Amino acid sequence: MATLNELFNKRNDSNFRNQVAAACWNEAKNIFVELDTVDDHLARLVWAKAAFADNGGGLEIQRVFIAVNVLLQDNATPTDTEIQNAAIAAVAKFAV
Repeated sequence: MATLNELFNKRNDSNFRNQVAAACWNEAKNIFVELDTVDDHLARLVWAKAAFADNGGGLEIQRVFIAVNVLLQDNATPTDTEIQNAAIAAVAKFAV
């Protein structure tokens, strides 16, 4: 597990932030094309539109970034797939 200082300081890792933002955009794209019969689709669509609008530095991406950071704290070098899966898990909680 990362130390608390390591976890907090990860917020300044621009590469990691960019990867999480891109993962959020991928999930926003998935929400745009999902069927409107998916549970909480309207709320998820509102989240997706906000995620696209904040350009990677706004509140929606920041919330997911913090969650992904904590979820992946035991992995010093997460893969794109691990980041994407953590972002999907976080979005499922924030986008409802």
